[in-house]
Amino acid sequence: MKKRKVFQRPLAKHRLSPPSCLELQIPTTHAGSVSYAHLKQQISHQTIYKYLWSLDRNYPIRKVMRRSGRRNRKQKPGFIRKQATDRVSIHDRPKVASNRKRVGDWELDLVVCKKSTGYLVTAVDRKTGYTLVGRCQKKLSRLVMDTIRSMFKKVPKEYIKTMTFDNGTEFFYHPFLFTWFKVMVFFADPYCSGQRRTNENTNGLLRQYYPKGVDYGSISWQQVRKAAMLLNLRPRKRHGYQTPASLSQ
Repeated sequence: MKKRKVFQRPLAKHRLSPPSCLELQIPTTHAGSVSYAHLKQQISHQTIYKYLWSLDRNYPIRKVMRRSGRRNRKQKPGFIRKQATDRVSIHDRPKVASNRKRVGDWELDLVVCKKSTGYLVTAVDRKTGYTLVGRCQKKLSRLVMDTIRSMFKKVPKEYIKTMTFDNGTEFFYHPFLFTWFKVMVFFADPYCSGQRRTNENTNGLLRQYYPKGVDYGSISWQQVRKAAMLLNLRPRKRHGYQTPASLSQ
């Protein structure tokens, strides 16, 4: 009895180059977006996973798979991080922002490039997942605030209601944001990245395009815009496989 070739169709015939792989969603998202766009065609994400794991470890798609493990970083005992002045806790944030009931509640963070040669500033709307990405050469609070200002200059002010940060020193000049946008600013609890999980997840997606070993000098403004565009055109499971771009129109 002949063995059935499970992966011959429809996946085995698609040989993606590394740039194409970067634009491929995770199997669950890809399967869902196919079902959403072509209702008569169904494909299981388990089938995609099985196909990927059947490939050689050095195959291009395997090399750019998102999950590669994380190091467990621990602070030294007794370490106390300095906190921003006029800091308002995330626990005082309006419930409508915490419940994702409206557009305009943003989470922001800093993504570090190779050997701190530069930084990418990310901002994600909690409800739609719409993402803004900016470049900042140094981890200085005033420079980071200026980068955030330029990122939001084309966003209507009615869609800038709250911003939530971690406790990094790069966000200490947050009062400028209220002056520019009249926005309420909140800070998560120390070492509680799960309170900003929307932003943390988006940073993980961005790392597909710019891994930790990438030098800041090799990232152009055009590349940053393209990465943000691809993230906003990426179907999301929690939105029924609609894209953040379509939800923000």
